[in-house]
Amino acid sequence: MKEKTSGYHHITAIGSGGNINKVFSLSKRKEGKPLTLELLRNYYKEFSSQSVAQRINLYKLREDRADVIVPALFIYM
Repeated sequence: MKEKTSGYHHITAIGSGGNINKVFSLSKRKEGKPLTLELLRNYYKEFSSQSVAQRINLYKLREDRADVIVPALFIYM
């Protein structure tokens, strides 16, 4: 992916859907404020170190969200 974006100094993406909306909600960012790549990486590291059951309990995720949020964060990064 880096070869596709080299030469671009500022890259913005718009996301919609349950996974990115949940990450935004967990981040407690104000409406209209972006999620940084660093924040997405931090959530990826945190969530990928936990089991599905831990994600459900710690973040009150539904089971069908808890099992797909890690690969979704990988895609966003």
